[in-house]
Amino acid sequence: MNTSSQTTSNIYNPIGVIQIEGNISSGKSTLTADISNRSFGTSLVQEEVDHSFLSLFYKEPVKYGFAFQTYMLSVRLGELEKIPDHTVVDRGLFGDLVFGTASLESGNISTEEFSVYLDLLKRRWDRTRTSNVLVYLDVEPSRCLASARTRARGAEIDLDISYLDLLDRTHFTLLMRWIIGELNDLLGPCPPFVIIDWNMFGDAGYVMNESVKAVQHPNRNVSKTNGVDWDCFECTDPTDPTPRDLMIRFDTEHTKSYRRLVLDSIRNGSTVCFWTGEGPPANRGKCRNEKWWKW
Repeated sequence: MNTSSQTTSNIYNPIGVIQIEGNISSGKSTLTADISNRSFGTSLVQEEVDHSFLSLFYKEPVKYGFAFQTYMLSVRLGELEKIPDHTVVDRGLFGDLVFGTASLESGNISTEEFSVYLDLLKRRWDRTRTSNVLVYLDVEPSRCLASARTRARGAEIDLDISYLDLLDRTHFTLLMRWIIGELNDLLGPCPPFVIIDWNMFGDAGYVMNESVKAVQHPNRNVSKTNGVDWDCFECTDPTDPTPRDLMIRFDTEHTKSYRRLVLDSIRNGSTVCFWTGEGPPANRGKCRNEKWWKW
């Protein structure tokens, strides 16, 4: 992102509800406030965090994990039930699910507690206003950590890179699962989406323009297959900027390079198909380019 193009001119929001998602200290709050301030008639729903409660969670995550996560979900559900037609949302239910899932993976909440959390989400998500577009800010965890230390909010002083990397990984996994329809019972269908490299931040006008494009021409190039209905793909070379199709294993134990390859491929307009079957696809050898990217 070229930050030199940033302006303070007014922008027009023809979309409706814009949901901004991303890691801690990825720039969401700054962006959502900028969009709201520069777009006449666009309301702002910022993430309401009780920082005293958050501090307790960071200090004793197992003791306060379930209480804090269900508190945040309840607050978010209430906020999203009454938003105006034109609103920009700083982290929605998707982001809440990311943090709940990360708490489960890190052992801060139990499987039974997570089931209660999911039940609350399932019973109430359809009462909330659905977003017209989802904007995911893709930022390296190391940059998020540097930003968090710069802004020095009390509860975030002791954040470490391993937690931010867990959130980055969880954001990616759940976003891909939502796009291919695996989270519809929890969040409803994924809205049109745009994935933006926000490592160097950028301009709210650019985000709005990309969001309008996403609504007008929804990305339908991300899918999954177990091989039954798989046609041949020309696998992509990550060193080649030309958009090509990418056939890749859906791997929840993925590395950072896996995440970046998939996100970059989607941004570049490639068709991405996740292989969910066992072992390599039987017709792998028919690929025009026999490279099979996996980590």
